[in-house]
Amino acid sequence: MAAVASSSRASPPDRSQQQHRPTNSRILGDITAEPLLVAASTGSDKPLQALHAQNLAQSSLHTQEVQAHFLNQAPKFVELHNTLSTSLSQLESLSSFLSTFSADLGAVSSHISTLQARSQELERRLVARRKLELPLNDLVQSISISPETLKHILDEEPNKDWQGYLAEVEKVLDASSSAAAASLLSKKENTASTQGNIVSDGEALEEVRKIAEGAKMVAAAKLRGSLLAPLQPIKRSLTANLTLLQSLLLRSHRGLYGFLARQMPRVAIDVQREYVGLARLYYETGFRRYERALKYAREKARRRESRAAVLIAEVMPPGATGAGPDAEGDTWLLDTLRLEHAKMADGPPVCLAYQAEDPTMRHPIESLFRSLSLVMLDNASAEYCFIARFFEDLESMPVKPSKTLEDLSDDGPEPEESASAAGDAEEASETAKTSIGGGGGTMREEAHGDVTHLSKREQQAMQGRAAGADELWRQVMEPVLGHWTTFVKSLLAPSPPSMLSLLTVLQHLEGLLSESTARGVSRVLQPTLMNFKMEAYPVLQRQWDEHIASIKKFADTGTPQSGGVLTSANVGTETIAAGFGSFVRAAANTVSNPFGSQDPRVTDQHVVTVSYRYGRLYSSVVSLTMSEEFPDAASSNPALFSSLLRLRAEVERLIEKQVERISKRKASGTADDASGPNAAGLLAMSSVTAVKRALENGPAALSHPRLQTEMSHWSETERSRRLG
Repeated sequence: MAAVASSSRASPPDRSQQQHRPTNSRILGDITAEPLLVAASTGSDKPLQALHAQNLAQSSLHTQEVQAHFLNQAPKFVELHNTLSTSLSQLESLSSFLSTFSADLGAVSSHISTLQARSQELERRLVARRKLELPLNDLVQSISISPETLKHILDEEPNKDWQGYLAEVEKVLDASSSAAAASLLSKKENTASTQGNIVSDGEALEEVRKIAEGAKMVAAAKLRGSLLAPLQPIKRSLTANLTLLQSLLLRSHRGLYGFLARQMPRVAIDVQREYVGLARLYYETGFRRYERALKYAREKARRRESRAAVLIAEVMPPGATGAGPDAEGDTWLLDTLRLEHAKMADGPPVCLAYQAEDPTMRHPIESLFRSLSLVMLDNASAEYCFIARFFEDLESMPVKPSKTLEDLSDDGPEPEESASAAGDAEEASETAKTSIGGGGGTMREEAHGDVTHLSKREQQAMQGRAAGADELWRQVMEPVLGHWTTFVKSLLAPSPPSMLSLLTVLQHLEGLLSESTARGVSRVLQPTLMNFKMEAYPVLQRQWDEHIASIKKFADTGTPQSGGVLTSANVGTETIAAGFGSFVRAAANTVSNPFGSQDPRVTDQHVVTVSYRYGRLYSSVVSLTMSEEFPDAASSNPALFSSLLRLRAEVERLIEKQVERISKRKASGTADDASGPNAAGLLAMSSVTAVKRALENGPAALSHPRLQTEMSHWSETERSRRLG
């Protein structure tokens, strides 16, 4: 025991380990394991009883320590128990509160459901009210006429403010019509609760319509006189400018006429008839005066141009006159300046009325045709544009501003503001020149309309609705078309102009067709223009055939066609044959009776003249048909160049035949010694050179592909002659 005690004292328990032992459930395990640890630490040599005693002592000490620990922690456990009890009590209170809140929330939810149902009912009622409000609002607004509007219509004359007043009256008339009123009342019937209001609304519509109808009748009576008032100067004097009066109508009266056309068609038709009568008288008088002046100039031109019937192989008659001899001295050749009359833009000035009546001034046939045609085109275009814009009420772009009636002066409008031919044909002619010259020709594209051009949008708007405008235009312009047709057909009979003059006229006619299309008036002008074209082209083709036949006959007989006595003034060989030696000098001589016993030298030289005429004719045709205004003229009219090829073949045949005759004369010994030993070759070379010189000096540029081809042909012919 002492050993056990000593050993127990010798190994006192570690206090630091005891302090750091855990106080959880592992303590009990440590108590049971302690004896084993003690036994293990003491070793196997100690007696078991001592070890047991030691272990009991240690276990007792440990138990005391555990108990002391739990006793020290007891206040905390009590405090924790109290806290839990308090929490349970609070949870029970919260549960009671939540039960009360849940009951209140259920009551609120029931109230919200009631409010939602009521809100949906109010929404349905609001939708129904809105459906009723819209037709009623439209009805009220559409059938309301302000007292000021009625006062102005009843007490005042039409002015610029009337368009707004008439729009208000027209709105009421449209809204109170049978179909519109039935539609509005049916909408209200679907939403109204009683029928009494519908009956009263129907009576209100009828009453309002009666008021609007009365205002319409008063307005129509006043508008008729107001629309015709600007045209009254025409009745007093035909020197008034119709185009300017039309501009005034377009600017301030188009809306007024539109009201009449929609609401009072009979009054609108009456206004149309009055206008047609005045405009027809205006144009008929003006064009009759202008045509009479041009007829005088036409007769002068016919008496002066006696060469009109002279063919290409004929000798010019004595005293023949025309544009005067050209650079080669041949009066048969047409002056190149006269070819300019085929142009639409940048051409010669038109013939004015006082110029046509002046006996000292000369105007060729093509100038007269161009003058009358441009005047007709401008006036016809201006009239059609006015009728389409005013009577058809096109929604077009603004036209060029014009002066008002009060701003008109005694001097009349400026040239660019008028294309009128009535009264003073001189003003009309100058206007035609200005309009065409400043318009850019037939190829210009119109983005905006003006007094003689419908814009692209206006032309599209006229598609399918132009029958009325076309008929009104024909009623107005029928005398103009009649005067134009009579005059231009008189150019073809009894004797047509020369071939180049007629070709110039026809090329200008092509320009008229293109310009009428660009202006949007082709549907009314093209029939008249095409009618003249169909009559003139056979005449032109017949002239081609006659010229070709004349050269063929010259080649077969060896004698030129009889166009009169051959003189040195019209043979023109001094210049043509210059440098050709003795043959040329002999060709300049004149015989007393060239068609009885023809001098061979003169006949040979006339072959050179015909060759030069052919070259000049070819260059003139190219100049007419291949200009910038008519880039596709050759492809659209291949008959011209086909006829030129036929003519060239006959000229070549003529040269060959004459060379054969000279060779026969040399062989028979009847040739003149002055003609030289190589007269046949000289004639062939002179003829070819004359053609080439004519192509070089002609009105068309030598750089043109067709002239280059023709020049190459004759250069190759010349080369073959030299080698042969």
